[in-house]
Amino acid sequence: MGNRLELCMDRNLKNFYAYGPELEKTFFDERTGGFLVTELSRKYKNMSSNDRETFIKEQRMGMRYASFGFQIQHLDEQAGVSTPDAYVRRQGKTSSIIVNGHYADFKSSRSGNNVVDYAKHAIHEQGAEFVLLEFTSHHKKIPSAIREMVSNDIHGYYYYSDELTYHAF
Repeated sequence: MGNRLELCMDRNLKNFYAYGPELEKTFFDERTGGFLVTELSRKYKNMSSNDRETFIKEQRMGMRYASFGFQIQHLDEQAGVSTPDAYVRRQGKTSSIIVNGHYADFKSSRSGNNVVDYAKHAIHEQGAEFVLLEFTSHHKKIPSAIREMVSNDIHGYYYYSDELTYHAF
């Protein structure tokens, strides 16, 4: 009989392979059990160069969050319809925020500038329940932006691209 971690990993691997043929099994992290699956209709649609760049960024972020143990379904987007980027499940305790099958939106930024406005838009306009952030530098405005999001009842997770961990807010 396996230990609890092995059982959790087996369950996560079964969840990963249980997705149907409309989803590409993009990435599975054998260390954490996190994974990324991508709706094929999103991956193979004709995209402008800007849309392709956004898709690649979101895939990179999805794989990074999967390496932290998140289970992410990268959703298709419809032209002219503002929607969340991903459906996320997280096994285990991470913080006071429980994330288990909720819609999220990705955002990558070099600084804390405009992150609060972006998060408000993701929550109030796109239907996301939380945000998944990537910061590519340790800009001095990031901590105050995180505090402002929390004071506006906006929550999520973030990481710095040069670090190996993530933070909840």
